[in-house]
Amino acid sequence: MGKRFLFPENETAQELTVRSWMIRVATVLLGSALLLCGIPWIGKRPAGFYGGQSGWIVLSWEYVPSPLEVEESGGRLPHMRGVGVRIVVRRAAVEVVLVRGDSDTVYTRTFAPRGVRGDAAVTVAEELPVAAGNYRVSFRELCDSGRMEQSPSFPVRLGEVVLVELAEGGFRLKRR
Repeated sequence: MGKRFLFPENETAQELTVRSWMIRVATVLLGSALLLCGIPWIGKRPAGFYGGQSGWIVLSWEYVPSPLEVEESGGRLPHMRGVGVRIVVRRAAVEVVLVRGDSDTVYTRTFAPRGVRGDAAVTVAEELPVAAGNYRVSFRELCDSGRMEQSPSFPVRLGEVVLVELAEGGFRLKRR
């Protein structure tokens, strides 16, 4: 027979076990190192998730709406009550409207607050394929004294992605 490369014939079974274990560990380490070196390279490559047949508007923000109901004490029993503690029981819903041009409503949706009691923040996350044109995004809380924001008109071209985020001073647009 010919010589075997990894396991010569004159080694004992115990030596073969140790050697095969070392080869497995070396293979795992080498594979892990190659994977870790390749992750930054893969992350830098542009990916085409959105098609070029239409433009895309991506709405992405988290907002804490105004409270609708507030509970004054934190517990029912006297030893559980805090002094001056106010707990939000329910928050207002939020309506988001996307308008093309001056009056053509393309998208309307009401987002409810998260949480079991509806007392947490509202997360707006939508990816909308749109035709080329000028758009405006408006946002308002569905309560009496609710906040209302409206973005300036922005153009969207075919194959372009516009990310719309709600920041402190109003809407922020990013193009990709």
